Amino acid sequence: MKISDITTNKIFYIVLSLFSFGILFKTYKYLDDLKNCQCYNDSLAYSNLNLDIEFLKAYQIFEMFLISIFLVLIFLCKKSLKTKKETFSLTFFTSATVLLIAFVTGYITYNVFVLYSLSKEKCKCIDKWQKYFIYLQGIMSSVTLLRIIFLLFIVFLLLLLSSYKSAKNILNT
Repeated sequence: MKISDITTNKIFYIVLSLFSFGILFKTYKYLDDLKNCQCYNDSLAYSNLNLDIEFLKAYQIFEMFLISIFLVLIFLCKKSLKTKKETFSLTFFTSATVLLIAFVTGYITYNVFVLYSLSKEKCKCIDKWQKYFIYLQGIMSSVTLLRIIFLLFIVFLLLLLSSYKSAKNILNT
């Protein structure tokens, strides 16, 4: 790889990151402006559903923070890092992280579904492109949640199978 290729890649990632940052900022602003939207407030008042706009706003800020970290890493890394493959061990920290990610993605999915349910009527202040970006985030969060649930299910089945084989070996000896 030549120096110009690395610079071109970095410029591409920087432009893409800034574009993503702008979309997330506009989405944050959209969520912040929903509190001034009369039809949104009316539909929220007459609904049994509870939408946590502050959580959705915090999620946008978190994603902007991750993009900022990505940009810093682009400037700090001189070349690609090659690490040795190490065996993955399921520790308490990784288990807690997986469960936390499952909770966050599940809660995002729920809040996006509530936003979808509340914004079915035509309303000028709700019906903007940012709403559809939030829907996309909800879809991706639900896919992530399903992946985590299937992962935990498969791990449970593997542990169950392993313990069954161990018990069978003990009984046969």
